[in-house]
Amino acid sequence: SAFVMFAAWTACYFVSFRQARRDKSYSFPIVNVALNLGWEFVFAFALLGPLPRFYFPLQWGHLLWVGFDSWNVAQIVKNGRGMQSSPFTRRWFGPILLGTFVLAMPAPYFFMRYTGDDMGVNPDMIIHVVMAALFINLFANRQGLRGLSFAGGVFRLIGDVSSFVFLYLWWPAQFDAQGAFATCDAPPISP
Repeated sequence: SAFVMFAAWTACYFVSFRQARRDKSYSFPIVNVALNLGWEFVFAFALLGPLPRFYFPLQWGHLLWVGFDSWNVAQIVKNGRGMQSSPFTRRWFGPILLGTFVLAMPAPYFFMRYTGDDMGVNPDMIIHVVMAALFINLFANRQGLRGLSFAGGVFRLIGDVSSFVFLYLWWPAQFDAQGAFATCDAPPISP
């Protein structure tokens, strides 16, 4: 399920970026881009400690996703103001965007610290559910679905379902018989 998740989300990003570039728009909800970028930063830079041992370099995967999320930010900065239907939001887009990132980007880190969820399972699931809800808003309010990719939505759905299966199976397997987290003894990979 981890491979399907990674492949589906990679495909989602590629087709969504292509559609957004073609339409001079952006493809992902702004709040989610901020939340997800913060979540990826936590793991790409091992802000809460080393990552679990896997058969693939997990930290490098998170660095890749920081790149994808940074591309999202670039599309939003470049095309976001023109995509707003509200004159108020269009006029104040810069400060609203800055405020969104200042408030939302560190939220996953602080949530993980507060709850002790160093592997970010809860915020990951919350971010995906929020994204699903905000995509409904994008689809309902975008004229002509500008910048939105149907194929990207299908890949996102496959990626989300695969990630929920992965987390359901993976999370309980991380603990030893005494209930201690047992898979984080590997040092972080330096970029």
